[in-house]
Amino acid sequence: MATLLDLLDSALARYGERQALGLRRDDGTTTSWSYRELDRRARIAAWRLRALDLEPGDRILTWSPSAPALPAAYFGAMHARLILVPLDLRMSPDAIEMIVRASGARHLILGTGREAPDPREAGLGEFPTTTVEALSEEPTEDDPLSHLTHREAEGKRPGGFGMLLTAKLVDEVHYNERGNEVFLVKHLDKLKDKKRSAPRPTARKRVLPFGNQRKAGNHA
Repeated sequence: MATLLDLLDSALARYGERQALGLRRDDGTTTSWSYRELDRRARIAAWRLRALDLEPGDRILTWSPSAPALPAAYFGAMHARLILVPLDLRMSPDAIEMIVRASGARHLILGTGREAPDPREAGLGEFPTTTVEALSEEPTEDDPLSHLTHREAEGKRPGGFGMLLTAKLVDEVHYNERGNEVFLVKHLDKLKDKKRSAPRPTARKRVLPFGNQRKAGNHA
């Protein structure tokens, strides 16, 4: 039986650069994605979802008006083996509370903009939340996912999951100038602090690979 991801792969192979999604906003501006762009954004969303404190099989809520980034979040969640629990924009706070309790959802994917819901009105003000747009947005240079765009341009497989997992376990991530070597730092005095947020890579600078660090006598 074909899955939705299988159907996306099939559409990507057949239609590639043809338009898959289009959105016209109230101000007259439009956004459109090809099947190739939708697939790429979905994989970016999947890598970002895997970096959260979620396990395969966990349920996540989606609560958003229509936007190209919403299908990317849906396909991204499927890639990450998460279960989607969509919320209707017209649902009452009581109905949402019942769904949240029954589903055991652990994260909320929230839309933005004028028509976006306010999670505080449904008692979700303190719920772990990520915006739909942030999941699939283009990675910046200091983002652990930034190398994905470079690898894509070179025709290489994406990779990157290991880097996202590593970023959750260490305190500092330093790239060298070319971005092909990384130096990880763990502060031993913070081992008992379980509430730390995941670190962000610092600005790129030249760092010797681990082997040369040991030879130079620079031990942690």
